[in-house]
Amino acid sequence: MVEGKWIHQIPLLTFLVIILSLRDCKVVCEENSLDEISTSTPFELKHPKLLVFSLDFVIWPFRIETEVVTPVKKNKRTGRVHDFVKKALGVYADALDALNTLYLKKYRLAAISDSPDVETNTKLLLYFNLYNYFPIQEIFGGPKSQHLELIHRTTQIPYEDIFYFDVKNDQLAGLRKMGLHVVEVESGLSIQDFERALELYNNVTAVTTTEKS
Repeated sequence: MVEGKWIHQIPLLTFLVIILSLRDCKVVCEENSLDEISTSTPFELKHPKLLVFSLDFVIWPFRIETEVVTPVKKNKRTGRVHDFVKKALGVYADALDALNTLYLKKYRLAAISDSPDVETNTKLLLYFNLYNYFPIQEIFGGPKSQHLELIHRTTQIPYEDIFYFDVKNDQLAGLRKMGLHVVEVESGLSIQDFERALELYNNVTAVTTTEKS
């Protein structure tokens, strides 16, 4: 009878050991999972406070002074826009998609142009249904640094928190010295231009923060 008792007790002890081992393993596994979650969670992106776009060759593929014969018109029946000699005018399709995406994401948008033809620029913004994207507009002849300085003073947004999108030109080096994050665009704006700029902006911000600490 004694031998029979031990025969039944040995499996029971083994079973208890197995249960305790599994419990300890579960605790360790859960801790490891939490560690993995905490280390793999991406840091919160820093976003610019204002996005400024030059109009010529960024939003639309022309410059009014050299490629458009004013006045411009919009056909009420077709919705198409053309200049005085019936040349069709339009915007970059990718630029329109990018502006719509950024607008829906609640970014503040601004438009500038160094064209002295304020009336035609304003008409085109209205005809292309872009006017409401840009509550901030600075359109006048002169260096673009003046446009951006005026926007900076009006909004009180630091230059380092502003993205400026433009094609490659001689003014960009000076704008970078002002502290702006200048984004060079080729063949019209795309959302990829913004995404690359945002990634660079966060890398620079992270390095600056590390150096200060």
